[in-house]
Amino acid sequence: MAKEIIRRNGTTSEHSAFTGAEAEITVDTDKSTVVVHDGVTTGGFPLAKDDGSNVSDFTITGILGADSAEFTGTGAVELPEGTEGQRPGTPASGMIRFNSDAGAFEGYNGSEWGEIGGGGAANGLFSKTDSDSVAWTKTGNGTAETGQTIYVEVGGEVLEIASGTTIAMPTLTAGTDYAIWVAPDGTLEADASFNVAPTAGGRRIGGFHYAPGGNASFSLNAGDGGTTPQINEYSFYDLKWRPSVADPRGLTLVGDGAFWCGIYHLAGDHLVGPPHRHGVNPARDGNPPDLVDGSGKYPDAQPMNIFESLWYHGFRTPRVEDFQLLAFGTNEAASRGSDPGTTGLPGGSTDAQFTSHWGVFQSTGVIRLWSNDSIFSTADETLPNPSRGNRFRVLRFATLGGDWTDGSLSGSRYVRTITATRSDAKFGGRGVCDHLILE
Repeated sequence: MAKEIIRRNGTTSEHSAFTGAEAEITVDTDKSTVVVHDGVTTGGFPLAKDDGSNVSDFTITGILGADSAEFTGTGAVELPEGTEGQRPGTPASGMIRFNSDAGAFEGYNGSEWGEIGGGGAANGLFSKTDSDSVAWTKTGNGTAETGQTIYVEVGGEVLEIASGTTIAMPTLTAGTDYAIWVAPDGTLEADASFNVAPTAGGRRIGGFHYAPGGNASFSLNAGDGGTTPQINEYSFYDLKWRPSVADPRGLTLVGDGAFWCGIYHLAGDHLVGPPHRHGVNPARDGNPPDLVDGSGKYPDAQPMNIFESLWYHGFRTPRVEDFQLLAFGTNEAASRGSDPGTTGLPGGSTDAQFTSHWGVFQSTGVIRLWSNDSIFSTADETLPNPSRGNRFRVLRFATLGGDWTDGSLSGSRYVRTITATRSDAKFGGRGVCDHLILE
């Protein structure tokens, strides 16, 4: 080198207050690197060393021309992340990214995107493109499909199941709950078993209820649920859209996600299956509920015994405001006229007129529901059966909906308070619980 040129120089602090001339080059003596100026930007633009030692964080846009790149150190390389809808519009072979919908890495092979192994988020994954709606949609009385794209881990592999994928159905039986399973090859199958997959290695990811009749129209006093067996569209649930109780069977979603409700009255033998079941004798006087410890039955169906049975499963009793909504669509100001015997539609259209819009059967005018809405007295009232102390100052509990003897008094806004020690064959229970939307 024949000539020595010394450029203007200064510390990093001095550069931060300096604006060089356009095309001027200075030297940062702290970083030992060249700074290029444009005549406008204070501090200029420090250049990276060939070993990158003076660069802590940077972004490269475009294509690297080298055949390979080496990353050293103990940190991590952050890849692009986005939803399925945010994938590049014109992808090229070899592209990789993190799919936030699937919770997994993916790569493009020239024709399609596919999962790349790794990433603990895939273990147990269940994800949907729309977390604010259930994964399934009804397409016919006995048919259903996915209503959106879902991503689910099965056997260590993340499967992408497209919207519109049909759920294979068995021969459906009215009054039965069905689980929705995904097989290792991505096939969706409904099956009455909630414990054994219809295809080995499958995973249970949702379910629905196949009811003995339809739902009433969304109209006051509709009473037109009918007797055609079909899937209750409000009974669909998945792993991220479900009731808060442990057992989701026999339930329907009321309102715009307001709460879940038992499709049928509480069964007397509520410990042997779903608490709300089709074709069974409801819990009431003459058929009191099972004691929650499994040691037998309560001596009667007083309201506190009904309440305890529901609470054991995670349910509460409907309040007055809950009830008028869950019974909306029933045939108002009418009653069945006789004991139904069992839950569901034992009398065909005689019972179907009391199905609500949400598919709650015998919602009014059949068997009254006990509610823990209560009236207090100034004196204590003992609640025996069995004797477990006094329920202080409770005088009466509300009953809702009316029973088969109440004639035109029955309806979605029927409320009558009854003494807290009453046990009656016309009074039973039905549970409600919260709706969960999980991320």
